[in-house]
Amino acid sequence: MTRRRDIDLDGLTVSVRRSQAELQEGGLFDKAPKSAAGVRAISFPAELLDDVTRHLDQFAAPGRDGHVFVGPRGGLLRRSNFRDDWVSARKAAGVTSELHFHDLRHTGNTLASTAGASTRELMTRMGHNS
Repeated sequence: MTRRRDIDLDGLTVSVRRSQAELQEGGLFDKAPKSAAGVRAISFPAELLDDVTRHLDQFAAPGRDGHVFVGPRGGLLRRSNFRDDWVSARKAAGVTSELHFHDLRHTGNTLASTAGASTRELMTRMGHNS
């Protein structure tokens, strides 16, 4: 789960260090990524800096360890409540139901590829070993 300390506004990067898992009973916990390649820094374009900064100022939990993405009352996001927000946002944007949230990960890599990223750079962005 991304925390404020994982965002480097000067370096335009997001560090991926942990992931969140949700147990069948509803409990949430942080865990290490699936592989060593999963721990990485991902750059974002300077054009997004104002939006990222605004998000941190208006929506993220406070403090260096504050989560970047929280619910309206400050709680951690869960699949169930996030999915409802995703569906609403997708519909508002006029995007069909064939687009899943996880597809945005692949879209980001496609955009990086068209900007000239090498295969190794794309693998690093996705956290893939091979």
